[in-house]
Amino acid sequence: MKHSIADFFEDRTLIAIATIILGVVLALLHSAAIKIVCIILGVIAMGLGIYFILKYLTASEKYSRYNLLAGLVLGAVGLSVVISPSTIENIVAVIFGILILFHGITDLVDAIKLQKHNYKLWFLSLIFAIVTVIIGILLIILQNQVLHSVTLLLGIALIIDGIMGLWTALKVKKSNV
Repeated sequence: MKHSIADFFEDRTLIAIATIILGVVLALLHSAAIKIVCIILGVIAMGLGIYFILKYLTASEKYSRYNLLAGLVLGAVGLSVVISPSTIENIVAVIFGILILFHGITDLVDAIKLQKHNYKLWFLSLIFAIVTVIIGILLIILQNQVLHSVTLLLGIALIIDGIMGLWTALKVKKSNV
């Protein structure tokens, strides 16, 4: 059992630290960060497009023409995103909002588990989780109006979520050592 607690602590700590670092980067560089993410997604889409086109050129099966179609569509979408990253910025904000919302819900479950184990400060985890859920919802709702502010909120949400993740990991480790 201690091995699984150690694994939980290590995994949760690494995820929390990465979340905090990403949050700080987004909070400090919120104007440029969203464009960079969009360009990276565009390059990935172009790479997948090239992969499917190459698969079409080397395949002999009937379904290979779908590889050509997928390759052309992915390549065109990727190229348009790289040329004009603003075309996907709003979509990225919604995706991040959904991810933050999902993570906040997961954190709510963790807070309930802490409360069931009679931790005195379980409510702090609950507060962080509720704030994370609210920010996730705001990211989804407000993505069209205030994209740069939303990216700043995303950075702050990630920092809060990372701190809460570290706190939870420490509490679980202390209770099971």
